[in-house]
Amino acid sequence: MRFIILILAFVLPSNLNPSQENIKFTEQLIVFVQKSNSEVDHVFRSEMLPQIEALAKEENVEYVLQEIDGKAPKEVTYTPFITFRDKRGTSVFSGRWNQITKIRNFIRSTRVLHQEEAKNVKERILTWPNGRLNILAPLKITDLQGALPKRFKSEAFLEAAMEGVETGSPRFDMRERMNADLATRSFYWAMYPYRDKKGKIHITGEIYSQYNCVDPIYTHFEEPVVDKDVRKAFGKMAAILEEQTVYQLDNPKNGDGLQAVDATIKSIPWNQFGVVDGSDEEQEEINWGDFESKRSWKVKGAFADNIPMVYFKFIQPLDGYTGEVRELDGVLNLNNEQNLNGASGRFSIPVTAITMGDKGLDDAIHTFILDGENHPESTFEFKEMNVVSGSIQPGQSCTFEAEGIMNLKGKDVLVKTTGKIRPMLQNGTSYLHVNLKFGVDKSLFGVEKGPDGPNEIKEKMEFYMNFLLV
Repeated sequence: MRFIILILAFVLPSNLNPSQENIKFTEQLIVFVQKSNSEVDHVFRSEMLPQIEALAKEENVEYVLQEIDGKAPKEVTYTPFITFRDKRGTSVFSGRWNQITKIRNFIRSTRVLHQEEAKNVKERILTWPNGRLNILAPLKITDLQGALPKRFKSEAFLEAAMEGVETGSPRFDMRERMNADLATRSFYWAMYPYRDKKGKIHITGEIYSQYNCVDPIYTHFEEPVVDKDVRKAFGKMAAILEEQTVYQLDNPKNGDGLQAVDATIKSIPWNQFGVVDGSDEEQEEINWGDFESKRSWKVKGAFADNIPMVYFKFIQPLDGYTGEVRELDGVLNLNNEQNLNGASGRFSIPVTAITMGDKGLDDAIHTFILDGENHPESTFEFKEMNVVSGSIQPGQSCTFEAEGIMNLKGKDVLVKTTGKIRPMLQNGTSYLHVNLKFGVDKSLFGVEKGPDGPNEIKEKMEFYMNFLLV
């Protein structure tokens, strides 16, 4: 996630095509709850619902509080369950319910890009069927450390360890394949085995929330479980981690708590929450004769207050890790006032302007993930732009391709992107509306931390930008 910051510096949402730019969507924020005596339900209702309702009002979104009473859409497998719905479909909030800034980011980013169905298949995955919900425990067992026995075979050791884990966690079944979609919840188990000179196995462990890959929600380090039998040692640790996972479900402190929806609940379609439609806004007549063409343009700010100026995310289905950048500086210089060919520019963002709506993650990003102390700024600099179609003329738009160098954590990486620039005139002021998208492999910047997922996508990130030049 760390390299996220860099990319932000020059990205715009390419999905905002001309036919969408001026559409006003009717939007809903639907929050599902169910009656419960749990502390999670009490805290969510008393502390978070008033904040969420106020947020919906600020964002001009229809607020719908839905008490589950015998029926709910099939995607609703647990509560609290938060969704954003508009003409394009329904997106599910993937984050801790006690982080209002994360919910705000979810609303704003979903306006840029709605979720699409994506597979996130896990193999040999611990799965706890609980009503409609499947609770997953992705398992990481590190290599055995310490005094290894003669003729030690890591494959045999790992197989014995897995047998012990299955025995020690009776709530969970070991499934050969499971799709970890947005209707599932995951608690990541990590186990660290060590063998002493007497042949005893010592195991420590920890649990991570699927919403935070930096700070564990439980650690078991001070008193390792110990046994000479590999299966028994891992079984003891699995029992501890299973017990702590159950505890987290009713823990109101960190926002991971939940209540599974009963399997007998009837499924209903989303249209039962009303028709969500949009209509073209009336456009005022513009006197393009007042538009001021010029050679040098600088960043003014976001295209609209209710969408991010810069938005970044991991590739689906890992897009629960999303964020935005709140500061952008830069200049676009044109060789010709009506043509982008040969244009150059430089854009930059301070690392501290990056937020994922989670203070713990933000602090980690600003410090050790992106090494903000030594590299406080990330930049995107391009030397030349090439026109694909159109020109920079009033009432028209220009599609372009650009190639440039992104610098993050002191590393330069070549980036290729396409985008669109459209002249605008508002209240007598001339603007250029920039809309752009590109992707980057975060590993190229030396960013190792990030969410767990399929190898082919877990290093990839997408960046979108929607801003004005003046």
